[in-house]
Amino acid sequence: MEGGSSGADQAMEAGAPGQCVSSGTPYSNVIPVHGTLRGSRVDAVLCDNGVSTRFLGPQATAGRPYTQALETTRELSEPFPDDFLFSMPTDVLFASLSGWVGVTTAETGAYSSPEDCGWLVLELSFPIPSGVVCPPYPEPCGPACEGSGEAGVCRPAHPTWRYTASSGSECGSADDPHGQWELTLISVLPHVVPGTLINYLTHGQLTATLVNESEPSDTVVMDLEF
Repeated sequence: MEGGSSGADQAMEAGAPGQCVSSGTPYSNVIPVHGTLRGSRVDAVLCDNGVSTRFLGPQATAGRPYTQALETTRELSEPFPDDFLFSMPTDVLFASLSGWVGVTTAETGAYSSPEDCGWLVLELSFPIPSGVVCPPYPEPCGPACEGSGEAGVCRPAHPTWRYTASSGSECGSADDPHGQWELTLISVLPHVVPGTLINYLTHGQLTATLVNESEPSDTVVMDLEF
């Protein structure tokens, strides 16, 4: 991925409807991520500060001593579609992108699957269709419903698309290996945050192919820079 255009600039070039809404200023120990999500059913750009990344380690995971971790900036509170600008599909209600890619050393270079561990997930949620009727009792609720509250009472569920890539059981995952990624670190600089696993700031590119868990022939290609 070449150039340093922002998510908003890319959105204008792509001609996507709507506009990015600022997610605010990220913390100093994370790096904003820019880029695109492309597939037969998904076409989107990342808005400024919508997705962030940080480099963790050593002892980041059992699979690898260091990881380049991704997360939607507001994911821990409430994910918003404004972190992304979708031209397809047009009815996304919530969207989140998270995960990590394992790195063997805190040095510049290329890391890729299947040699390195990792797990990535893109999840899109959509409005509840009209006419959904759920059984008036606790779980199990059926495919269009989900348990809600402490009693697990059935309520209509938001339809979701979930795209993932996983290294498999050898890296601590319960999933079979699927999807792929390649991480290229072009800059690794010391940046120690006491009391955390944050000891470096990194810049580079991450490309990945994520697979729809419900329809394996449906994939999304992520092309990111940070």
